[in-house]
Amino acid sequence: MILQYSCRKVQSPAENKLQPIADNNSVLNFIFAPLEKNRQKSSVEIPIIASSSSRVATGLSAAKISGCGGSFNGSYYGPGYYLYPQDTIDVSSTVEGSTITVPVSSYDVPNRFTIYSNTGTLLAGSPWMGYANYSGPWGQSLNTNPNGTLTFTRTSSAIYYLKVETLVHGTSDSYYATVSCSSPSSITKTFAGVSIKYYASTGLLQFNNDTDLSSILDSLDAQYETYNANYENQYPTLTSDQLDSVDIVKNFDEFYTFRQFESLFPGYASKRLQIEGIENTWLSNNFTGTDPDDVDPTYDDAENTIANINNKVIVGTTTYDLADSSGGGSTSSFASSALSTNSAAVEPFKCGITFNPSCFTNKRKRSGRLVTPDGSRSFICKLAIHAWCIRTGVKGKIVSFKKKNNGSWKRARMKLAISIAGYIYDNGCNSIPPGSLSLRNPAPNGYKNRKQLKVARHSSLQTWKTKTGQLATSFEAQGVASGGIGF
Repeated sequence: MILQYSCRKVQSPAENKLQPIADNNSVLNFIFAPLEKNRQKSSVEIPIIASSSSRVATGLSAAKISGCGGSFNGSYYGPGYYLYPQDTIDVSSTVEGSTITVPVSSYDVPNRFTIYSNTGTLLAGSPWMGYANYSGPWGQSLNTNPNGTLTFTRTSSAIYYLKVETLVHGTSDSYYATVSCSSPSSITKTFAGVSIKYYASTGLLQFNNDTDLSSILDSLDAQYETYNANYENQYPTLTSDQLDSVDIVKNFDEFYTFRQFESLFPGYASKRLQIEGIENTWLSNNFTGTDPDDVDPTYDDAENTIANINNKVIVGTTTYDLADSSGGGSTSSFASSALSTNSAAVEPFKCGITFNPSCFTNKRKRSGRLVTPDGSRSFICKLAIHAWCIRTGVKGKIVSFKKKNNGSWKRARMKLAISIAGYIYDNGCNSIPPGSLSLRNPAPNGYKNRKQLKVARHSSLQTWKTKTGQLATSFEAQGVASGGIGF
C-alpha cells in the first residue's frame, strides 16, 4: 500500500549615538608611545592656516574617510571645547579578525581620541593627552605623552568612526592619526584547483572571489553525488534495509567527501558538522531537543560546509552571513506530523535585493514528520529559496528515518525521488526564462537508494524570487509514501 501525504498548507551607518566615556581619563585599548623629550611637537608636519584676529571658532577640518595605510588630520582655531567632524575608518580592504592599529598624535593643546563601531559601541579610547597649563576635564593642568596608539579588531562590519575632541585656551589645536591593518594568521590549502585561506582565530574560510566560491560549491555537490553513486552501484540488487546493513559492516559515511574538505583546515568547524551533531542527538532522543532544521539556514550541505558555525564565510574581503535574511522565513520547530506555517518572507535590504510585496526570497519551509502507519519509518520534506549576494538558489530535499530496536531513530536508506517545480523571478519580480522550473532527481525517472536526496538549481550574483503558491517540492518513497510542500 502506498500512503499519500498531502502537505500544503547594508545596514546604513547608525545614528552615531556616541556615548561619552564615563571617566575623563578612561582608557580602552590605548597604549602611549615612547615619550619624546619634546612632547609638544612632532616630526609630522600639519598644515597651519592663520586664524582671524577675532578668533571666531573655526573648524578647519571636514569629515574624512580613510582606510588601511591612510591617515587623518585636522586643525582648529577658536576658544573652548570643540568636537571635530567625525572621521570614517573604512577597513573593507582587510578581513574580519584583522587587528586595526591607529597611532594618534595631539599637537599644541590636549586631545582625546575614541573609536566607535557603526552601531555606536565604544571600541578604543585614549585619555586626554598632551600639554596644557590651564584647567580642563583633565584637572588643573596636563603634561602627558602626546603620542599613543588605539587598537581594535575588525568584525564583519568594515566601517568605524574616529571621534577627536579638544579644549582650546588662547591658542590653536591640531591632531594627526594613521591607520594600519594586520590580517590574522592563516593557512592556505588547495581544493579542486582553488586556493582557500583559513583563519583559525575566527574559524572563517576565505575565497578570492565569487567564481572560486561557486566552483568549490559545485565541486562539493558533484563529489558527494559521485562518491555515493559509486558505492550504491556496487550493490544494485540489495534492498534498502540490506544496504543499511552493508553500510554498518563497511563503515560507510555518506558525508565522507564533505568531511574530507573540512579536514583540510585544522580546527575548522563547519556549519554542516554542527548540524550533523545536533541531528544525531535529536534522533537519539526520539526527535526531542534542538531540531537541526532550526539551526540550518540553507538546507544545503555544500553551502553549510564552507560556512563556519556562525554561518559566515569570506569572499574577497567581505564577510557574508548565510543566515542573515532579516526575518525572511526562518524555520520554527514542528511537532510530529505538523506542517510548516511560516509567515511570508520579509526580504533583507542588502546586496541590491529590493522589497516587492508580490514576490519574495530567503524563505524556508518543511513538513512535519510524515510517519508510516506502523510507526517504523518517517520522512521530512524541505523546500527553500535563498539569496545571499554571491549565490542564489532553489532546492527541495527529502530525508528518510527508521526506528531502531531501542526506540530511538536513525537515518535510513529508502528508494527515493525528489522533484521541484514552479516559477522563479528576478529581483524586479520579472519572470526568468524559460519561465517555469521543473527538476527531478533522479531524472527523468527512477529512484536512488539514499538516506537523503536533494534537487536544486543555483546561480551566481543574482537574486531569485518566487510568489505565493508558485514553488513546490514533492517526493516519492517507492512503494511506501509520497507527499510534498509549497510556499
